[in-house]
Amino acid sequence: ILSGVTAGQARPLMVDGRTASAPNRTYPIILEPANIVAGQANVIPYNFYLPPIDAQYEVQVVPGQNTVAGNPRVPGLQMTIPAGANLRNRDGSPVTRVSITPLAIDRTPTPLPSNVTTAIVYTSQPGGALTDIPIPVVYPNLLGTNPGSWVGSPPRAWCPTIHKCALPAESRRRACRRGRLY
Repeated sequence: ILSGVTAGQARPLMVDGRTASAPNRTYPIILEPANIVAGQANVIPYNFYLPPIDAQYEVQVVPGQNTVAGNPRVPGLQMTIPAGANLRNRDGSPVTRVSITPLAIDRTPTPLPSNVTTAIVYTSQPGGALTDIPIPVVYPNLLGTNPGSWVGSPPRAWCPTIHKCALPAESRRRACRRGRLY
């Protein structure tokens, strides 16, 4: 049993997969909300899946320049760290490398909400990194949603600024996030 954990609703629970990493196999840090009740054992009602990260597609963050991370397994999937972003690890050190990895829909770190329909889920790394400005993410419209339709992700309690955006004419979904990379 853990001690010194703050009780409350939607408390950020961090699963650090780096300790399970091995040569040629890297696992992420995942942050998920959990309800914590003081003075009792708390059970998470699902299994966490730690997906292997496509570390071979990591890119170096160059201060003062836009940095684009993509993944050839999903053409059109990209995350752009803007030139002016102050992207930091949880310990305050600057982020020097980023990646974006698509995940199997049935092996997301935690179950998707029942009201979410999607053809792609991804993890951006390093998990839990903090940013002071929106980080644009563009991904292909794999569901064939009509351009101009409103799409978006449900906000997390500790990352409430996930924005809904209209699909542009070229039929790519764009979501802008400020807060944490996860």
